[in-house]
Amino acid sequence: MNGTPEHTPAYKIFHYYIECMIPASFAYESQQAMLGTTQYESPDKEESASKEMVSRQHTVAELIEYHRRGATIILRNPDDAIKIYGWLRDHLAEARHRVQFGVNVGNLPMDDLHDMDEFATMVYRIARNYERVDERQSLMGRKLDDMFSRRLLRRRRPSEEDMQSAEERPAKEHASIIEDISTTAIERGLKFK
Repeated sequence: MNGTPEHTPAYKIFHYYIECMIPASFAYESQQAMLGTTQYESPDKEESASKEMVSRQHTVAELIEYHRRGATIILRNPDDAIKIYGWLRDHLAEARHRVQFGVNVGNLPMDDLHDMDEFATMVYRIARNYERVDERQSLMGRKLDDMFSRRLLRRRRPSEEDMQSAEERPAKEHASIIEDISTTAIERGLKFK
């Protein structure tokens, strides 16, 4: 037995911490509510202090809430964007599957799912730049596959996509899952929160 079971994407979204930077006005809002805000002599200094980026650790769910409220979020490790996007994509896909095929679905948190989908779109823009794809390996894999298969008898012409380098290829965009969820939920007559 491995020792630690694999966590679900929902668990990772609500319990795994990501190192990031957020504005001080968002980072210290609970302390400010309790103790009050610091007053500066100059309004410029007060504004710059509230916009100062502070290094923190937050769950993805907390980052989604900050993003919904308009905070600027900087990931300390851009490779985390790949993990975050994978968790959000898998969680939204599970939600879509539950809405499409579930028997006792209950009330759907559509606002939360919509916020997750928006955050996934934003994170995808970062993740696609840091995703490691070894073009040579995939090309070599295709060549070996062609060499050892029966398709060798009928040569395939390279497509235009094969001829383009990785920089010239158009970047793929995040496919919104929330539209499928809401359409299916309306068709099935499910209730929203």
